[in-house]
Amino acid sequence: MTDLGTLGGKYAQALGINDSGFVTGNSQIAGIDAPSHAFIWDITNKMVDLGTLAGNSSYGTSINAQNDVAGYSTINSVDNRVHAFLYDGTTMLDLGSLGGASAGSDHSFALGVNATDQVVGYSYLPSNNPIPGSKSKQVAFIWQQGLMVDLNGLIGTAANNYRLYSATAINDRGQIVAVAVATSTNTFHAVLLTPTPVGPQP
Repeated sequence: MTDLGTLGGKYAQALGINDSGFVTGNSQIAGIDAPSHAFIWDITNKMVDLGTLAGNSSYGTSINAQNDVAGYSTINSVDNRVHAFLYDGTTMLDLGSLGGASAGSDHSFALGVNATDQVVGYSYLPSNNPIPGSKSKQVAFIWQQGLMVDLNGLIGTAANNYRLYSATAINDRGQIVAVAVATSTNTFHAVLLTPTPVGPQP
C-alpha cells in the first residue's frame, strides 16, 4: 500500500485510477482551513495540483487512458456555483451546465470520462423548466465535442418510464451506467445505456 501524500494540507482522497496507475482525487492544500483541489498523482510519486476553474475548490473524479481528468470545480468566489470540468494535461476546461443563468440551477458535476473524452455526470434543468411530475430538476448528462446534452433526450421511449438522474461512468465503447428513477414507483434503479448505430449500416 502506497500513501499518496497531500497537496500540503491534512487530508486527501483518491477517486479514480487508469491502467497506467495515474490517480485522481482531491486534497486539501496548505493553509489553515484551506480548501481542496483536484490532483493527478503519477507513477513518479508526484501529486500535481490541477487548480480550479475559479473560486476555491475542485475535485477530480475520473481519469482516462490519456491521463485526462474529469471532475467539478467552483467557477467563482461569489455564489460557489460548481461546473463539470475536463482537464487535458494543460487546461481545465469548463463544460458548462444545463441549468441556465440562475445561481440555483447553474451547476454540473462530472463523474466519468472515457478514452475519447466523452464525459458523463449530472446537472440541473433551469429553475423555470422543472421535470414534469417531479420536484427534482437533476438530470444525467453526456458531454462530447463541446456540447452538454441531457441524456433523457437520447433514450427514446424509455423516457416514458424512467428519468435518468445521474450518469456515473462511461467506458470506451460509449456504454454508460447511470442511476434512473422509475416514474411509476418513484424508486431508484441501476441502468446500463448502450448506444445504437444511427443511419444505414453496411
